[in-house]
Amino acid sequence: MLSASRAIANALPTGFHNPTALDVLLILHVAEDDANYPVWEAMEVPGSPSTMTIDRWLIALTHEGLVDRQNGLIALSQKGYALVVSTIERVYEAQRALD
Repeated sequence: MLSASRAIANALPTGFHNPTALDVLLILHVAEDDANYPVWEAMEVPGSPSTMTIDRWLIALTHEGLVDRQNGLIALSQKGYALVVSTIERVYEAQRALD
């Protein structure tokens, strides 16, 4: 887990290595594959952080250009999608290095 955590911290922009931010990005990645985009106000994140915390992270991720919002729906931007894929690949690399 420590190796995976380092890989994630190195892949994400400074200050975004937080479970809520990562969970939001991963939820949106899955939503992208399912073409089922969540509503900003109804975003649910594992661990049940407050809606205020989720809102702050969604705003920060949007400001960073990782999340797009249109008509109340949210999705990963191209930059966000590439970042999540890169992060997952780095986690796989870290895990393979441990094998």
